[in-house]
Amino acid sequence: MTDKKLIAVFPSNKILSTDTILPVMWLIHKKEPDTRIVFYIVNKDLYEALKNNCVLWEMMHEMGPVKLLFQSAPGYFQRIIHKFRK
Repeated sequence: MTDKKLIAVFPSNKILSTDTILPVMWLIHKKEPDTRIVFYIVNKDLYEALKNNCVLWEMMHEMGPVKLLFQSAPGYFQRIIHKFRK
């Protein structure tokens, strides 16, 4: 019995970052189907842009859930995540 693995993906605030990482996540998803992939979006504008891009949106949902972490203006946790990305 293998342990179930989780990959948490936090794309930056541009759609290009999501577009860049998706092929890698797709390969992992196909090669290791037991691995759970969760996409955490920290920017509502990016979330809406991804929803409008049906190819990326469907591909992400086929691999795992897409979760919007923050609904409102940038707050404390968004600033912390932004600092870790630099």
